[in-house]
Amino acid sequence: MKNVKVICLLVMLIGLVLFTYGQNEDVKFHYQNSSLLDANSTPTIFNRDNLLSNQFLTASFQMRTEGNLQKLILTPFKLKTPKKYNFLHETRFNFAQQAGLTTIGIGIGFDNASPFGKRGKRLQQEQNSTAVYYENLTKNSFQIVAGANVTLFENWGSPSRDVNKDSLVDNFYSVASSAYTIGIIYIASSKFGLHASAHYRNGKEDPVEGTKDVTLVGYAIGFAARIAEPNIIRNTFLNEKSGFTPSINIGLTFEHILPIKNRSYLNNGNTYVLAYSPYLDFKLTSISQIRLSIPIKAIEGKQDERGFGPFLQFYIQL
Repeated sequence: MKNVKVICLLVMLIGLVLFTYGQNEDVKFHYQNSSLLDANSTPTIFNRDNLLSNQFLTASFQMRTEGNLQKLILTPFKLKTPKKYNFLHETRFNFAQQAGLTTIGIGIGFDNASPFGKRGKRLQQEQNSTAVYYENLTKNSFQIVAGANVTLFENWGSPSRDVNKDSLVDNFYSVASSAYTIGIIYIASSKFGLHASAHYRNGKEDPVEGTKDVTLVGYAIGFAARIAEPNIIRNTFLNEKSGFTPSINIGLTFEHILPIKNRSYLNNGNTYVLAYSPYLDFKLTSISQIRLSIPIKAIEGKQDERGFGPFLQFYIQL
């Protein structure tokens, strides 16, 4: 697991260098100002698998009672100006780690708020002001992303062992699950946006030999809205240089997941999990942001549960 964390840190460092020296200012300005909704739009149940992102690089660290989550999404082709914009330009890679599980994924998408697409080029010809151009480019825009993830158990790659001496290998399986997702973001303006996504996951809760696969399906819907723009922070050197508008945003996400095959093999026997996640985002600079959320979970199973699970999240976007 330590190797995965080192890889993520190296990717972040390389991404920061490439972003700083390998991209023109107009492209930086666009991607720093189109992040009302992003890879953290499904913060409670599907955050590990979510591939929605407007940025070149999004890295986050979420501290929560159910296990801290480290996540990184890299969209490397955003560094280059394409000869012809297509879905390959939106190819992105996902790396996440939580509670001993490591997730690796890939996704493709389409973003009609890209300055390289037909819509972006048309608006560029119609506008003389850069600020007005990017405001209109973001307004009534959408992004669609589809992707796949593979999650590995903590003991993947380690020698086989039978600790309990029950003739069953305790680390027989390396792959915990495979997941497929499709999501859409709609940005009405720089102050309001909606998102929705559908998820399919098939896998095991335990790496012990003989454990059956459980199939789960789910969805998420939500919104985010800008409620304030702190002028004092806006006038700092870092924000003036980047053209970034600092903001305080509120949002709410509803997530639902339920098993449709082999539910009896779930450790907790859950029939479904619901999560309502109200959150408050502090986007104070173009690079670093903070999120505070108090998700409300409803779990139906062998032991019905209702409860709160607050978390604090730091994330970096380039």
